[in-house]
Amino acid sequence: MYSEDYEDDPDYLAFAQQQDRYTGNNSEDDDGVSEYNDGAGVKYIIKFKPQLPPLQPNEKRRSNAKADTVNCSAFVHEKAPMSDFLDAIILAIGRDEQTMKFKIVSETLRTTRFKATWTISRTDYQNMQLSSEAGYKELVEQAVKKAKVEAKLEIVECELEPRALTALNGDETAADGDGPDKSKKRKLNPEEEKMAETVVELQHANRCSDRGCSSRFCFIGNPGAKHVRLTPVLLNIWAAGIIAKIPTVTTKKPPPPEEEKAFWPLDDGLSDIDDISMLATRRRNIAAKPATSSGVTINNDFSALATIMQPIISASTSVINRQNPSEAPSTPNNNHLPHRLLASPAKPAEMTIPQFCNAFRLSADILQRLSALELEGPHLLAYVENSVLDAHLTIGQRAAVRFAENEWKKGKIGR
Repeated sequence: MYSEDYEDDPDYLAFAQQQDRYTGNNSEDDDGVSEYNDGAGVKYIIKFKPQLPPLQPNEKRRSNAKADTVNCSAFVHEKAPMSDFLDAIILAIGRDEQTMKFKIVSETLRTTRFKATWTISRTDYQNMQLSSEAGYKELVEQAVKKAKVEAKLEIVECELEPRALTALNGDETAADGDGPDKSKKRKLNPEEEKMAETVVELQHANRCSDRGCSSRFCFIGNPGAKHVRLTPVLLNIWAAGIIAKIPTVTTKKPPPPEEEKAFWPLDDGLSDIDDISMLATRRRNIAAKPATSSGVTINNDFSALATIMQPIISASTSVINRQNPSEAPSTPNNNHLPHRLLASPAKPAEMTIPQFCNAFRLSADILQRLSALELEGPHLLAYVENSVLDAHLTIGQRAAVRFAENEWKKGKIGR
């Protein structure tokens, strides 16, 4: 699988031989040997129309310049998914996933880097747009019906957007040659080239086939079979382990947990007490309460109102007696005297220790220390000696707890 225009270039031939491991052959392991073209699969005759590379500093070209068309071919298994098919075509034309990015979302091809059309010779299927998995399936179905199982593909590389073009070329003055010289792109050293090649191998070896996963590359070899998204950082760490020749590291097995824990997520929850665990504990305590209990207790305390109204009631009674002395009884009758309104004592609200600390703004450190005492609520603090609290709290923390306890006993539910 190589370009016929560069068949005399030994470097390109070496590149093509290296990429043959990833194009057209991966599907054989999963789908078996192809039924067409001696087991090679469907043949695609590719015509690639690339864009000219960005101008280098002080470089000029004529306005109507065009890049040379690349003609090549590739074989892809007829049962290969659309993503593997596109990867094989991209590698065949000498591009990579960075320059020809694409995504398949809801069985629709999304890309701004290229456009693809296909043609089946001597049929009505001419210059058909390849923009969905349905179109790809139709392409394969029509190709295998022919005696010569092949199809023609035309890939047209799209022009870079102005923002991307500016990032590649620098500012406009540099592109015109009038501005100051810009430094050329740094060449990769042999170690960096080896790292890049290893990353490409890892991407092909760990492609995610789960349609429900949003990542194209995942590692699922951990004990929990969890999808670990292979970000560029994790791919570089994995590639570094392969280059360093760590015995247990292969393209299918990343560095062990003692080297890098990101590949091996734990199934256990949070072990340390933090804000999330405190919130979860509080919600569990609320859910464990009976449905009839209320989280807030309303205390109707009218003692202050009765004290204020007492002089007014006494004064109004004396005025009535002076205005109607004949009606005033000769002997005092206690039944006609106004009764003093007595307020019922406030009832402390029922709450748990986490609710108590939250209501009276006690610190998370105090909550953690009180949790060690395993108290059901603030009503049990009266039975805990100060000496016991001093063993778990500082003097200031104990004072804050006792103050909050006294306020709670008065019927208050916070401060």
